[in-house]
Amino acid sequence: MKQILCVEDNQETILILKSVLKNYFVDIAQDLRESRQFLSQKKYDLITLDLGLPDGDGLKFLEELASNDVWKDIPVFILTAHEETPYKVSAFSLGAYDYIVKPFDSNEFVARIEAIFRRISSGVNSSSALTPIRCGDLIISIPKQKVWINGEVEDGELVALTSLEFRLLLNLAQAQGKVLSRTSLLKEIWGEDMHVTDRTVDTHIGHLRKKINNSKVQIQTVVGEGYKIDTSRVG
Repeated sequence: MKQILCVEDNQETILILKSVLKNYFVDIAQDLRESRQFLSQKKYDLITLDLGLPDGDGLKFLEELASNDVWKDIPVFILTAHEETPYKVSAFSLGAYDYIVKPFDSNEFVARIEAIFRRISSGVNSSSALTPIRCGDLIISIPKQKVWINGEVEDGELVALTSLEFRLLLNLAQAQGKVLSRTSLLKEIWGEDMHVTDRTVDTHIGHLRKKINNSKVQIQTVVGEGYKIDTSRVG
């Protein structure tokens, strides 16, 4: 059974979360201090995160999660009363998988969580997924969810990617130089029901380019179409 950490201080929302997530193991952290304690003691499959917490800013905590080598691969689902677009843009830019505004529909909330788990598990159970993917001087390991430059698995320069950045690079690499539109990347990585924009893709592409800067592989922008991997500089 999946383990979910719910970071939430509103008592009414806590009761709802316990009720609708009855098919999962759920821990409740009512502030960031408790969140860090839970995370240091247990491995979670998902975090639901409120942005307004008694001891800190949820967005800053999201940034902390993304920069932590142990926690960065945990999908984060923002659950908040903030419906303003800047909050959503910031959350997705920092790696959030989904964002829903309170009050929320319980059935939709659970459906979105199930969709996140499906997207994460898709494509990693086949035998072909066990073989590392070579893309120029990049080595991509799907089971390990890691990328190396100039080497083999567990060798070379390890690239520190978030889960979303990894999936983005994987999709581009598997396309073998074909152009992938922003729409197709949004659908594949964030899902059809996600309320995100093309700007979300652009932001993550920008982060990804910086992180593979030492590689000869380039992510090219094809104006009016999307993005593609270019390995022509690799000798």
